[in-house]
Amino acid sequence: MPSELNKAYPPYKPKGKEDYMNPRQLGHFRKMLEEMKRELSQDIDRTVHTMQDEATVFADPNDRASQESDMALELRNRDRERKLIKKIDETIAKIDAGDYGYCESCGVEIGLKRLEARPTATRTDSCALRLAWARCCVCTRVHCSRRFTSSSKWGFNPDCRIMRWNSASCVRLLHAAITTRW
Repeated sequence: MPSELNKAYPPYKPKGKEDYMNPRQLGHFRKMLEEMKRELSQDIDRTVHTMQDEATVFADPNDRASQESDMALELRNRDRERKLIKKIDETIAKIDAGDYGYCESCGVEIGLKRLEARPTATRTDSCALRLAWARCCVCTRVHCSRRFTSSSKWGFNPDCRIMRWNSASCVRLLHAAITTRW
């Protein structure tokens, strides 16, 4: 849903050699964030009204189960959107404080293209990847020199039991880190 919101908003086009996060850029991102927040709030309100209107009790247990499953999915989506609204509010506060557009980890500019794609980003691509990698693997150091295979649930070397991955997504993260070469 949020990616659909970004597509509707025109991208920022820098004029000449502008300073990074000048008032014009900050205004652009503030408008984008406020528009996202407004649309998310409307979706949440619409869902609440829809759920109240569709409060039908079905006699068939299968129909009742389907309805409850649909409602649970809707509520989970609304909860994610509520969290996104909170993150949007935090991002707008960062714009007000003058900290918007700089990485929380290293202080480097996040970049206009990344902020256009994800206006609530707080880290550069490489810092976000490092953080995700550190969260999902037991050991972040490379113990083996051989490259891993995508089917392996172990680190680089299937014989190395030191670096065990928690999920297949970690292997994809590691592959992206190797090919990107921090």
